[in-house]
Amino acid sequence: MKTIRKSFPKIRTYIRRRKRRFEVDARGNGVGRRFYFTNRTTAFTKAKEIAALVQPRTEAAPLRPRSFSSLVFAARRFRDIFTDLALQTLNRERVEAVFSKQKWS
Repeated sequence: MKTIRKSFPKIRTYIRRRKRRFEVDARGNGVGRRFYFTNRTTAFTKAKEIAALVQPRTEAAPLRPRSFSSLVFAARRFRDIFTDLALQTLNRERVEAVFSKQKWS
C-alpha cells in the first residue's frame, strides 16, 4: 500500500484483482472505520467530508509538577471516597452531599 494522503484521514492506494483501489482510513479519531473506493476523486471527497466533521485535537498546556501532583492527589481521594459507585451514577448532588460532610477548609 502506498499512502497518498498523510493527514487525517489517510488515503492509501493498492492493487486488487489488477485494479487500483483507494482506502480512506478514518480509524483513531472517533469515526473508527475504513472506506473503500475505486475512484481517486470520490476517495478524496470522502476524506474531506470526514476531516470537516472531526474536530482537531488541541494539545493541552503542560502542567507544572506541583499542579500535576495536586491533581493526582485529588483524583486518588475522589476514587477512595466513591469506590462503590459506578461512574454513570455520579451526579452533582451526590458529589456535593459527600463533600459537604467532609471537614475540609
